[in-house]
This record gives sequence, structure tokens and C-alpha cells, in this order.
Amino acid sequence: MIMKLLGNKPRVLLLICAIASPIFLAFLIARFAVNVPFLDEWFTPASIFSKIHDSGQISFSDLIEQHNESRLFFPKLIFLLSAYLTHWDTRHEMAIIFLMACLIATNLLYIAAKTITVEKTSKQARLLLFMALSNMLIFSPAQYENWLWGIQIVVFIPILCLTTGISVWYSNIRDVWKVVFVVSLSTVSTFSYANGLLCWFLLPLTAIFLGKWNILKRHVKLIVFWGVACISNLTLYFWNYVKPTNHPSFFESLFHPLKALNYFFAFLGSSLGGGSLILSSMVGFAVMLIAGILGVVFSIRWGSKGLRYRAAGWITLLVYSLASAVITTSGRMGFGVEQAMESRYTTFSLYGIIGLMGLVMILSDEISWHSDMDSAIVVSQSTSIIIFSSNNKEQNRIVVPPSWSYEFAFKRITRDLPLFLAILLIVLNISVQNTYINAMDMKHRERLYAKACLIHADFVEDNCMTQSLANPLNIFKRNLTATRALGILKQEDFAQNAQVVNAASGFYDYGWIDSMKPTSGDNLVASGWAMLENPERSADAVLLSYQDDQGENRVFTVAPVKFDRPDVSNVKQNSAYTRSGWAVQFSRKSLPSRKVEIKAWAYDVKTKNSYPLNGVHTLN
Repeated sequence: MIMKLLGNKPRVLLLICAIASPIFLAFLIARFAVNVPFLDEWFTPASIFSKIHDSGQISFSDLIEQHNESRLFFPKLIFLLSAYLTHWDTRHEMAIIFLMACLIATNLLYIAAKTITVEKTSKQARLLLFMALSNMLIFSPAQYENWLWGIQIVVFIPILCLTTGISVWYSNIRDVWKVVFVVSLSTVSTFSYANGLLCWFLLPLTAIFLGKWNILKRHVKLIVFWGVACISNLTLYFWNYVKPTNHPSFFESLFHPLKALNYFFAFLGSSLGGGSLILSSMVGFAVMLIAGILGVVFSIRWGSKGLRYRAAGWITLLVYSLASAVITTSGRMGFGVEQAMESRYTTFSLYGIIGLMGLVMILSDEISWHSDMDSAIVVSQSTSIIIFSSNNKEQNRIVVPPSWSYEFAFKRITRDLPLFLAILLIVLNISVQNTYINAMDMKHRERLYAKACLIHADFVEDNCMTQSLANPLNIFKRNLTATRALGILKQEDFAQNAQVVNAASGFYDYGWIDSMKPTSGDNLVASGWAMLENPERSADAVLLSYQDDQGENRVFTVAPVKFDRPDVSNVKQNSAYTRSGWAVQFSRKSLPSRKVEIKAWAYDVKTKNSYPLNGVHTLN
């Protein structure tokens, strides 16, 4: 069916779609990436920089040290190398993440070429369709948090190791080397992220489905090597393991089973849910429903070694996502059901959908492959039930047995299912793209604010630091001092003093301080809008300053520019100013205990220039 519908022109279109997904994502990353270490990065790898600064060396225990539930030994090596080579330009880590995604896509294409179809005439069309759909998910903006945060290398390493391990099992290299490679990949996966432990259990499952177990049994030393390596990894991983104190109990889901089920479904469907809990749960339920139906169908046909061989890799991917969903539900449900839709989890859940795609295509191909034989059987059976009319006025007709009618309907639906699911995936993906791209823009604005805070880290010590860079503040300051002393972060990247340099040009209107209102205690909230002249866009941040005794404007806090101001964009007739609104809360205690004038400045992170906003507020 697919072969008939896909001629040469549609094949070219599919190829363009397959290539367009990574190209479009690369454009989005380049557009929204900001070079600034963010939150967890000030603990890993910044804590290692601090130890190098203090003692001049690091130990194995420093690299294997627990980070939440994970031990990030191999990612820390990547972070250290990248930081020293690039002065900790986190955009290079984002490039490494993108490269990992490309390698994962290559692995899946290799597995698909080995398994998706046995018909040479339709192989190219099926592979192009799979490549277009899988790339659409692998390079989806749904993973916006992971694409724009360098430390998220950790979530890509396990799936890269898993898909590489599956590819190794399907390869033609010697079985001895296959085991060595798979054990090595499982070790890297284990000490990169918590769910990397799954490789030790899923890759043997793949080997059993592929029929490698009988071969391995003849090499007892390989099985012993595998077992010793697995036990050694698990022992080292859980040695002095401490459950993070701020994480909920693993038994939370047992006390609230309905919430746990909702969390589980939302987790599985989050990559196509567009941030909607209802839609994410519906997609997750559909994934489980299709998985259940395929499980029944494949169990009936499981006697076929060829079918087991082709399905092994895709079953492994599906189980990886399901197991990740179960583990995350157990460990995170206490944070609330909505937490299941976190962007960083989509890197685990989307491969379940890809696994289902592979299984559906294999089942469709099996039906297509046997259709000619089935047709011949039907003809031979139907000849025994041909009915002739007594008056010869009617033509001969075939009476189809009811049992064959059901089988025919099943086969027809199965053969058309890949195309139906492809259309459904494309429609869902297109419908939520704008939501995820807007989310990338919001992350971009958060990072710009963090960058402005980091530049002024020597003079600002309020929420600007603790909410956008790291908390507690004393650890951040210690690690920041170490990175600067080691030359990892260059001194010229920071403001040399607290004075605002007025770089205004002409009479361009850069924005306003609209209001400054008291809130609880000694706190005040200032708000307004701000933009930049060249190029025309919202300001990267807003600096608030007061005049010191020498009449100089001194920065005391930084405001994020991320709020919608449709009134500004309408007046300026420029959609680039849509998110030009800013607001910040600060304490009166951060200012001198005298009458002060508060000014605001539109800030350009790239040039480090400040431009005055209209309006001055006086505080007594």
C-alpha cells in the first residue's frame, strides 16, 4: 500500500522532510542559545573547578561523586575538556548534544535498514517514511530545555549508548567483540545518568530476541565477563548512595494510584502534548493501547524467528521508554502530575513512540509479504463454494467465508496503519510546534537575564543570582571565583565596576519605568518595558541604578525582560517588541538609607551597552 502511494516525487519530499527536521532545529538552537552556565552547571562541573583551584588536582571520587540520583563520571570528563578548550562556552556543549542526536538518528536508520522491510521494491519508500517520522521526533523542539542547556548532555548519553548497542547486535562483527562493545556502552551509560542502568537489562533482552543466547551459551567466559561487569558497575554505583533529601518518596505512587497513572500517561505523551496535561495523557494512553494490541499480535506470531529478529530492537526502545516512565513516576510523582510534562523528560518518552512506529511497520510488512500467498489460498478455498443459478441468468459469484472476511479486514487495516499513524503524528507535531518554539524563546530570555546577572555578579547579590544562576549564593560565589582564577571564565567578560555606561544614541525611545510600588515589608516592585535599537528587539535585561555620593549611577539589581506587552508592539507596529515587558522585586535595604533616585537602563548582553529608559522614581 505504501509503495503504491509513494512514487518518486513523494520520495523526494520525504527525503527533504527527513533532512529538514535537523536543519530547522540547528537554526533554532543557533537562534536561542546563550553562552551562560545555568543553575546545576554551577555545581557540576563548577564544583570540580573549585577543587582544582583549591588543591591543584581532582580525584576519582570527585568525578564519581553523586549528583542527585546520578553519577556523572563520563559527562564530567566532557564538561572539563569543553570548559578548558572553550573558556566554558556552553554553546559548544549544546553542539555536542545536537551531534549526539544526529548519531542516534543514524543508529535508528541503520536498525531500520536491517529490520523494517524484507521487500526490496518497497524498502526505499519505507525507510524514507521512517526516517522522516523519526527525525521529526528526535529533533523536535519539544526537548527545548535539553537543547538549550549544556548539562543535558547527560540525558542523551544513555539513549545513544542503547541505540549503538542495538546496532552492534545487528552488525556482522564477531560475537566476542559484540559483547565487549555492549558491556563498554552499558558502563558509559551507567555512569552518565541514572536511567542508564537500564542498558544492563535491555541489551541482553535484545540479544535473546535476536537468537544470540544459544551462541553465547557456547562461550561461557563471555557470560561470566558480562555478569562480573554488571555486578561491578552496580556495586560501584550504589556504594555510599544517598537518596536526595528534597525528593519525594518512591512509595508516593502507591498511595495515589490514579495520580500515578495520570503521571505515567502524561510522561509517555509529553513529546506530542504541547504542554497540555489532557492531550499528553491522551497521547500516552494511545501509546499504551497500541503497545498492548501489538503485544497480543506479536505474541501470537512469536514462533517466527525472522519476526523476532526484526522486532527485537524496536521492542527494546519501547521497553526503555516504558521503564523510564515507571521509574520517573515512582521517583517524581510527589512533585505533582504536571511535572510529568517537563521538557527534559521527552528525551526518554519519544523513543517509545519511535519503537511503536518500527513495530507497526514490521507488522504491516509481514502482512504485505504474505498477501499473495493468502490470496492464492482464498481462491482455492472459494472454488469449492461457487454457486450456479438454475436458470443461468445470474453470473457465478463467490461466497466469502465470514472468518476470512475478518482476517481480510485485519490485514487491510494493518497494511494501512503505518500511513494512518504517520498522518496522525505529523498533524499532532505541527499543531504543537508553535508552543514549543515559544517555550524556546522564553528559555532564551531566561538565559539572557542570567547572562546579565553573571556579568554583574560582583555588584549584585539578590534574586538575580539565586533564581537564575545558583543557590545557595556562597557556593556560587566560591565556584565563580575558582573559574575566574583558573582562567576558565575570562575576566573581561564581567563588568569592571558597578557604574552604568550610558551608550545612548540620539533620541531613540528605549522604553519606560511605568511604576514602582511597595509590596510586603521593605520590598518594592518596579516594572515597565524596554527595547533596543539595532537590531530592533526587546532588551536583553534591564539594569536598575541609583546615584551614589559622587553622582554616578550604580547598578543594584537586574530585571528580566520576558513579559508580554502587546500594547508596545501595537504602537511600534513591530512584533519583535511583543515580549518587551520587565518587572523586578528588590529590597529597600539594598539602597542607601537616604533619598535616592532610581533609573532604569535597557541592557545589551552582547555589547554590554546600557541605554536609558524614560522615567525617574524617587525613594525617600
